Amino acid sequence: MKIQEVKNIAIIRLGAIGDIIHALPVASRIKNENPQIKITWIVEKRHVYIIENNKNIDRIITTDTKSWRRQSLIQSWPQIKRLIKKIKQSKFDVVLDLQGLIKSGIISYLTAAKYRLGFNRPYCREGLNYYFNNIHITPAIDDEHIIDRNLAFLRYFDIKGGQWNWGIKTTPADKKYIDDFWTKEGLVGNKRIIGINPGAGWITKCWDTGKYAILCDKLAQKDYKVILTWGPGEQDTVDKIVDKTTNKPIIACNTTVNQLTELISRCSLYVAGDTGPLHIAAALGVPTLALYGPSSPIRNGPYGQGHKIIYHELSCSNCYKRKCASIECMELISVEEVLQAIRCFSID
Repeated sequence: MKIQEVKNIAIIRLGAIGDIIHALPVASRIKNENPQIKITWIVEKRHVYIIENNKNIDRIITTDTKSWRRQSLIQSWPQIKRLIKKIKQSKFDVVLDLQGLIKSGIISYLTAAKYRLGFNRPYCREGLNYYFNNIHITPAIDDEHIIDRNLAFLRYFDIKGGQWNWGIKTTPADKKYIDDFWTKEGLVGNKRIIGINPGAGWITKCWDTGKYAILCDKLAQKDYKVILTWGPGEQDTVDKIVDKTTNKPIIACNTTVNQLTELISRCSLYVAGDTGPLHIAAALGVPTLALYGPSSPIRNGPYGQGHKIIYHELSCSNCYKRKCASIECMELISVEEVLQAIRCFSID
């Protein structure tokens, strides 16, 4: 099937932020091949901000499966019914289910699209997803990173290789908000700014707050300006780090995802675990130092050139566990190791 034959396509990638970032190149490659195509992105309402200004996406349909799980079927049915009506009325030619979960498979099936592409069974995150899609994609052996696995869907349309962009952009209001913060903190014109994001969606992806505090102090001694960024539920983590420091780092202002994106774009280096802000930084072309534990840096590492990863491989590596008794993989990362890696970046 040629992409030029498709008029109306849906991409299902509900969340989370890093995973959505890793799916954006698919939309870009499709638009490059067929600028006339209409791309709709189906996403969780809480993650819509990362794509709402994306130049490669024509329309967004939001859902809230989290609220469905909190409520009974009777309570959530009106929302579900509205979603079903909206996706059926859209009359999609093709659906790309990049999520690989049961819920994304159900949404794909409910579109009633003639061509519903999903991962082949070994690559589905939940095996039952396989049964909701009627065309199954098997990535090539060398498609190790999730971005490359997502791009494997495009081979069905005979799209191979080619240029793509992330399509991420912020608004003038976002820029103004961060301009004001930059001025307030005396950062205007400073090129020695290191952003650090200590939080993550899983506790197993988090480095020790005490080590982050030591790192902040040592960077301050070398005249770097350190900004601690944070998201919902992470301010306590940042406060703990600041309390343990002698040279107090700057705590980022409260931000939306788009405002955080603008803030990250102004950093000379960004240090974080495997979390959404890390992948935003990589997409923006900001050099990153990634601290990896339970997730595979080959599959989920920062994509592209100019990044470094610290990762201690153990017998249990790539477990993707959200809870662990020891989190040895993260504990093995030392402050000196991180400092040594930072010295390899040119930050003037």
